[in-house]
Amino acid sequence: MVGLDKENVPTIDQKRLEMIADVARLYYEEQKNVKEIAALFETSPSSVSRLLKEAKDREIVQIVIRYPFLTVPSLGQQLRKHLGLKEAYVLPEFRGSYPDLIQRVGQLAARVLEEHLQDGMTFGISLGMAVGATAQAFTMPRNIVCTVVRLHGASDDEIGENKNLGQTISSQIGNQYKSIPSPLYLQNKEACQIIRSEPIVQDVLRIAEEADIALVGIGSMNNSVSTLVKNRVQTDEELMELAKAGAVGEVCGKYFDINGDAMDVDFNHRTVSIDIKMLNHIKYVIGVAAGPGKVEPILGAIHGGLINILVTDEETASLLIQSQMPKTPLKNKRERNA
Repeated sequence: MVGLDKENVPTIDQKRLEMIADVARLYYEEQKNVKEIAALFETSPSSVSRLLKEAKDREIVQIVIRYPFLTVPSLGQQLRKHLGLKEAYVLPEFRGSYPDLIQRVGQLAARVLEEHLQDGMTFGISLGMAVGATAQAFTMPRNIVCTVVRLHGASDDEIGENKNLGQTISSQIGNQYKSIPSPLYLQNKEACQIIRSEPIVQDVLRIAEEADIALVGIGSMNNSVSTLVKNRVQTDEELMELAKAGAVGEVCGKYFDINGDAMDVDFNHRTVSIDIKMLNHIKYVIGVAAGPGKVEPILGAIHGGLINILVTDEETASLLIQSQMPKTPLKNKRERNA
């Protein structure tokens, strides 16, 4: 084989991978049936079927199910009216387990995110179970290039397991990704101040605070569903102490009260995160949260103008509306500052 180094000669495995890819292309892109492909490759239909299965097993073919954009419009309209939201999307009644509910709400949030992302935007992302479900369901249907930036440092769970929700999404929209080179939580506020004074950390935080759009989870004070407790950033006892001090929820690693103001507590001074007040200035902040235990955290986040788009489920939406019905429509910090 003149002109070819031995190491560049395709191996049998490489040739097989190329054949699998060709079979998958003919089947999924050119819509040829198994018999037609078998004739082209001079093999049996059953062999083609095995190659198609292998294409999925080797992740040469990845099948993504885009669930319909099903919502309850009437509840969405009431949430906008009574809570002063820009947009609200409500998943119809769901009777599965809590993890399944979060997965379905995340699928809905992914469709909302896909609708709002535009070419050239800077997109900020936080952590959380619902944010993770959104990232996993995200499939950008059109070609755009965005900068994806983390809104806080990484949890121990992410570092240990090499998980990164921002990279999951950025791989589909240009792969321009900026992370804060720091853990989310440090042992004391002096160490946190030192990390935050580093130029590279300041630069990423500035980009995050000037994002065009953000996706945030809304943490609750319920230890059974708290992402920070799950990731061993906090103990159950610490969470209880924060609740006693008046905390109702958490966004971007910062605990806030019912007015959406960051608490003056030790934990908040030890987290490497954006100033959550800056969320007021981001055009679109999509908050994704579901379940009755998230009602008070969602209300606090809305009071503080920390989110202006909500994706939730029907039961939670009904409870949110009931909590506001005796009052005049809410004026959140975004509206008061407009």
